[in-house]
Amino acid sequence: MTKFSRRDFLKFTSAFLAFIPAIRNLLALETPIEDSKLYPTELQDPTPPPLTDEDLIAEKYESGFAKIITSDHIIIENYKGQVILHISNKTDVWDGIKWVGDLGADVGDEIVGWGIRNPDNSLTCEKLYVNIVNYIGEVSEISTNSRRNDNIVAKFVQNDRFRGRQSISIAPHTMIDDGQSRKLYKERPVLPKNSDIIQVIGRVMKDGTTLAAVVYLSQ
Repeated sequence: MTKFSRRDFLKFTSAFLAFIPAIRNLLALETPIEDSKLYPTELQDPTPPPLTDEDLIAEKYESGFAKIITSDHIIIENYKGQVILHISNKTDVWDGIKWVGDLGADVGDEIVGWGIRNPDNSLTCEKLYVNIVNYIGEVSEISTNSRRNDNIVAKFVQNDRFRGRQSISIAPHTMIDDGQSRKLYKERPVLPKNSDIIQVIGRVMKDGTTLAAVVYLSQ
């Protein structure tokens, strides 16, 4: 598998955080830096400059492909080499979207973690995502499945602006956001129309299709 460069890593993480409404607030600083620390009145030993936004992202964020998975940690590989992600029952998987989180993770999956950096460069994960993607593009080839108790109730093709043609699957628990309210598809079975430009946040499955977790309809 191809390793990420640091530039690609930071570009991806910045875009990822900006595009996903569920975690937009992660870039906010938890503790402001006091002016006295930035502009000391007395001579002090040299100190490193304040962290940039990119540094702050890199400090709390890891993304890579799963190499080893256990009950309490995942070892991923990225541009740094191998990094340990510590997980527990306190880790918020897929922002609490349980039906997606319950799909678990396998070796080779792309893992995204956000949390607390440890001295050994491992990350204690507060949030974790598996094979998460964010598509924006035009919709076509919509089809529905009328059979009851099926895990997939609708499908369509989305032409993402960066990744091109993608096959999207809608499940009964897919969240549909029409700009006014958010409801599960099974509660309000609304789909985009052909030629609509929408946003889909979902998980890539083993067959290459994307299972939609949240769909933002065009306005």
